[in-house]
Amino acid sequence: LGPVLVASAAKGADCWLTRLDRSDSGLVESGATGLHRIDNPSDVVRRMIDGAVVLADDFIPDRFIEFCKPLSRKILHPKYTAHGCLLAARQLERAGRFSRANCLEPMYPREPQAVALWRARKA
Repeated sequence: LGPVLVASAAKGADCWLTRLDRSDSGLVESGATGLHRIDNPSDVVRRMIDGAVVLADDFIPDRFIEFCKPLSRKILHPKYTAHGCLLAARQLERAGRFSRANCLEPMYPREPQAVALWRARKA
């Protein structure tokens, strides 16, 4: 398996993109990880897609999926299952990477809309 581009819709034309490339030590995250506009993809986004398997969630716009097809090796949609979580946890365990459950926090690509509206009312 070669490079993988994980695409997770954020809001509107924004998308969280993470490219993972293979190395001797496993998957390595590219330096371009972050929130990107996908309505008119930049050269950075094009390079992230180039030659990768695109793993896109169900909320990625069809127009972006069509844009990815000629640049990528394949388009896949994630399947969230307990078995998949167990496999990922086993790989981390074998690598000696552990996290305490009370230290886990969700990662959000942007400030939640409710928080943005609250801040705007306070200003």
